[in-house]
Order: sequence, then structure tokens, then C-alpha cells
Amino acid sequence: MIIIIFILLSSSVHTSPSSIVLSFSQSSPSYDIVCPGDTVVFTCITSYEEGGGVSWRINGPNRILINDHQIDQLNGFILTITDFTNNTLTSTASVNVSVALQLNGTVIDCSGDLITYSNTLTVHIAGIPVSVINIKIIPINNNTVLMNWYYGKNDEVHCIQYYNITIISDDNINGHMISNESSATIPSLIIGTNYSFIIIPIDTIGRDGPPSSLIQYIWNVPAQVVNISWDQISTDSITIWWNNTEDTSHYPPVHYIISIHNITINTTDTNVTINGLYPNNEYTICIQPVNAIGRGQLINITVSVIESLRDTIITSSDDRSTSTSISLTIIDNTLVSETSSSIKPSTISINTCGSVFYLIYLHELPVESLKIAHEAEGRVRYFSDETGSDSSKDCTCSAITDITPLHIK
Repeated sequence: MIIIIFILLSSSVHTSPSSIVLSFSQSSPSYDIVCPGDTVVFTCITSYEEGGGVSWRINGPNRILINDHQIDQLNGFILTITDFTNNTLTSTASVNVSVALQLNGTVIDCSGDLITYSNTLTVHIAGIPVSVINIKIIPINNNTVLMNWYYGKNDEVHCIQYYNITIISDDNINGHMISNESSATIPSLIIGTNYSFIIIPIDTIGRDGPPSSLIQYIWNVPAQVVNISWDQISTDSITIWWNNTEDTSHYPPVHYIISIHNITINTTDTNVTINGLYPNNEYTICIQPVNAIGRGQLINITVSVIESLRDTIITSSDDRSTSTSISLTIIDNTLVSETSSSIKPSTISINTCGSVFYLIYLHELPVESLKIAHEAEGRVRYFSDETGSDSSKDCTCSAITDITPLHIK
């Protein structure tokens, strides 16, 4: 009986070679990847002649629709002729995506002459949700942050209905938030509290994605800077370095306010060069870390600026003496003195920092090349280039005043 009906239908269809597919597309939804719970609709428009029709083919089997047979079903799709206008026929194939796995990958096409199928489309349905990535926290003020993130599959993000955010404070769950966007503003944070956040995506049919990694954030003012060092780089400039002991990924971003004399500098770096200083002066430098919550503890250091890195060396040996100009240079934290004198004096007096003098007794050592390194107790070692090492003994030295660690380390 079924075979007889099919023969009757086929014999009533006019199969003209001129009946062709004018357009074939997924008309709904507008995005290529269909979300679970959506109704997907394919629309086929063909040229039409009296007695003509349209044929749908889904995963192999086909169905023919004509004037007196305008609705049918095939592999779960509802097939319908919706319009005859201006010698065109419009037909649709639609299905509700309730069982995503069964429909994903479905191949569908249509024909106007009931023979030729030239354009094939495939149903793509979003899979189960995945985790969010690239989570960032941006402080807004001293009690509010903005969180934003990306969904792990950008081409399926439209299938996420909302995000569930769990807020944990000091290891206790403090509440939940719902966000329909890939961002959320979290208010009422308490200074001095350790917060953690977990983000879970929920798709259009209520399926949970995996939770994000635990996002830890310490809501507090920044800690005092440590490991401060400094160096004079010219007669009126110094460079200062310091460290921040905190893991900046778990704290609000920090910038630093450096104050010296009448100069104030703001920087996000952990070093700064200060210009315009006066030689032969001591300066107090203040370094304070600051973030959106407030100011951290201030720390002060005192630095001395000398007039020049060029000085004079006066040598004497028995009744003879000579004066030689030398240049003092810092190499690998060592003050290097170069001189061309070949006299072997028993005493060398070096003016190293304005009124600061070291008296060095070299006995019978040559001074073709002399390196002077500042020791912890204020002692001075000499290094002879003749041997290429510092195998010689400590010199005996005394200072009128303490030497500045800036220049001789």
C-alpha cells in the first residue's frame, strides 16, 4: 500500500529541468552554531511551475512536497511548503533541538527538480559548557571590583544563559551572584579580607560547566617596599631600586609615590631616576606604595650626592713625590682607579668624596693599576694587575669620616 501511494505522488509531480533552487540557508537562528533548546529552521526557495514541488533530503532519505501535499516529517524535521509567490516556492524544514547529540552533524539539502541536490548544509549544535578563562580583577574603589573573563569556546558563548559566581571570604562562602554577561561588579568588599571567587557557566538548557580555578584576591593596602638600593649616576642624578614582596596577581595593582626635596614622582616601576639634585648634599627620599584601597607604609632613606667622580691621587716615596690625576669608575660594584705612574710609594693619599680621605700604606707594591674596594668595616684591599688577582694582603687604612656606600661598595 505504501509503495502505491508513493507512486501516485511521484506521478503527479512536474519535474521540469527549469525548476531550480534559488536559495538555501539556515534561516533561524542567525548564528551558525545552534544552542540546545533552539528551534533550527532551514529555508529552501525554488523556481516554481504548475504541478512542481520541492524535495528535502536529510541524512540520506528524502521527502517530496507538492501543492496537495504541503507538510510532512523526516528524521524529526517538520517539512512545510509556506508560500507560492511570483513563480517561486518557499519551503522550510524545522526541528527543536531538545536532544542535541542526536541532531549534531545532521546533513540536509533540498532540490527544485526533485533530482539534483547541489547545496548541502550541516547542523552544528553547541556541546556541554566549558570553563571560563582569562579572568581579570580590576579595582574600582576601596570596596568594589570589576571581574571580567572569557568563555572557553568563543563561538559558543551565545549558548551560555548566565554565569554563577560564588564569593568566598576568609574561607567561608559569603554569597552568590548571577551575571548574564562575561563580567560582574562585586561591591561591599572589606579591607583586610582574603577573597576567593569561583565562576560556573550555565547553558540554555541549564547544564553546568566546570568551575573556574579558584581566583584568590587579597583586599588590602600594599605592603612596605623592601631591598632598597641606590646609586649616583651623575653629579646631579641618582637611581633607586626596591622590591615589592607581594604577588601582584593576588593584590590590587600598585603604583609608587617617591618624594625627595621638592620633587614628587609617580611610577608603576620598581625603580626611578631622580635628576636635578645638588652635589655635596644629603637628601631624604620617601617611598610609599599606593593602590585603589589606600596607601601602604612609608619608608625613608638618606642619600648623599657628591660633586664629582674625578679626584686627585698624591703619591710620595722617600724624598720624591708626584701628583697624578686619576679617574674613579665603578665596575661590577668595584671602584676602579687607573693611573700611569710607575712610582712605588709607601703611602698613597686619595681624596674619594669631597672631604673624605683614606690613608693607604702600600709598602713596596706597584701602583700601575690600583683597584679600591670598600670593605664592611671600612677597610681597603688593593689588587695588583701584575698578578691578575687579589692575593695581596689587606692594606692598613683610616678615614677621617665614613665613606659613602654609593660610590665604593
